[in-house]
Amino acid sequence: MGLDIYCEGLDSNFYMGYAGFHRFREFLAKKLDIPLPFMECFYDPDSSPLSNPFWELKNVGLDSSYTIQNALSFLPIKWNSIKYNSLHRFLYHSDCDGEIEWLFLTDMYIELKFILDGVKKGERYYDEIECLISIMKYGAENQKNLLFR
Repeated sequence: MGLDIYCEGLDSNFYMGYAGFHRFREFLAKKLDIPLPFMECFYDPDSSPLSNPFWELKNVGLDSSYTIQNALSFLPIKWNSIKYNSLHRFLYHSDCDGEIEWLFLTDMYIELKFILDGVKKGERYYDEIECLISIMKYGAENQKNLLFR
């Protein structure tokens, strides 16, 4: 099971397993200085270490300290409270069915190009970013929405 991202009419697609896609979004977010594990729809105080970076504090009993409780009161971070980036829509999008309207794709693939400039060919996610750029560019030029299935 996994996620297909594509535009109708284009032969290529972006496919990745759900866990891999989560790690890929974390990679992109890190490049944009977005604390994805603390963002709304990602942070869950009662969940596993995957979605709660403070999990270990809870396990050793340090989660009740005033400082930690005060910090936790600001979580999750709302997307509209951080500096906007055109990839917010992609990072925030559900990894289930849905779509991103073609009008947003030009800004998104341009931002991905900036990220790609900082990744060496052959490094992890280089090919995936390159693939997404080509799909988003096609969608923008042909007025085709980016589909998640």
